[in-house]
Amino acid sequence: MIESKGVVKSGGQIKDEAREDKEEIDDNNQLKHNKMKYARKCSATGEGMNEGYVFRDGDKYFKYEKDLVAHLRSLNVDERNELTDEYLIDESYNLGEHYWTEWEDEDDFEYEMVDGIIEL
Repeated sequence: MIESKGVVKSGGQIKDEAREDKEEIDDNNQLKHNKMKYARKCSATGEGMNEGYVFRDGDKYFKYEKDLVAHLRSLNVDERNELTDEYLIDESYNLGEHYWTEWEDEDDFEYEMVDGIIEL
């Protein structure tokens, strides 16, 4: 069993390194499936995530900054589309609307990807 964890920020996006159980043979010589464990599920993409943006104390979760920006714009805070993405993010953060976090506690890992499907 291998656990990996990493944080890479690139171009405003956060790449997620999942805690992963590699395929291995169990005590009964049966092949176990690949399982990736995640703390949350992105509200925009449906992808599992172990780090990212929490909006309004957990009403929504975003793995990528671009999806947070799209959500902020969907709230009509910038009706004429004059505000920059950076300004929207800064204002949202300063107003306490969102924050970025990493989930590291094993008790937080509620979701599991089994054979490409995210399950609770």
